[in-house]
Amino acid sequence: MENEYTLIDETLSMMSEKANLNASIAKVIQNGMDLEPDMRIADAYCDFRRERDDAQDAENNTGVRGNDPIAKPEYMMTFVQAVQNRMMWNARRLHNQIVRQEEFDNDTSGGTGQDFANDLCEEWGLPPLDLEGLENIVNADFEKLAHVHSIICSECNYLQDLPEFHFFVRTEPNDEGEWVDKDRAYDYDSAINLLESISIELRANELADRRAKFRKAA
Repeated sequence: MENEYTLIDETLSMMSEKANLNASIAKVIQNGMDLEPDMRIADAYCDFRRERDDAQDAENNTGVRGNDPIAKPEYMMTFVQAVQNRMMWNARRLHNQIVRQEEFDNDTSGGTGQDFANDLCEEWGLPPLDLEGLENIVNADFEKLAHVHSIICSECNYLQDLPEFHFFVRTEPNDEGEWVDKDRAYDYDSAINLLESISIELRANELADRRAKFRKAA
């Protein structure tokens, strides 16, 4: 039976609240008609293709190019990975809340009525989850996004380099200023572990930057 719960929808809504290209795309997707968020992503890709074709046809017929889509259709390969990445950050947040709840219940014999994890589940439209239930939802979502990513790649086979799809990808600029993969996670556990390492690194960098501000001002 297909998993009826998903983190993709909530992730897209979160992304739509930003002020960047991915946010603009996410807003288009969230205004789509299909009930399944992965299919709304696919529909957005198809619409961007049609809009670009229409713009080119207008230029061929009148000499004036029509309105291009807000993003190149090929960019949707990058966008789908961005959705997966953000979804894994959300999954890590819930993962840690579930662990925290389990530890809290063990320490207090579950008698305080506090429920950190279930509050977040309810906010995101999920049932109460344990770690296995969360992993099952994330794995199902990964398969849905991988399916969309695969078809988009097959339609963009005229490009030289087609990106692989992973549970999580961290990129960084190389010496030429090109963004390249630094770390990749190939399953749920490795993604959670990688995100924990990244989080520790970010906190250390933030602390170092804060200390440096005082020393520059002195």
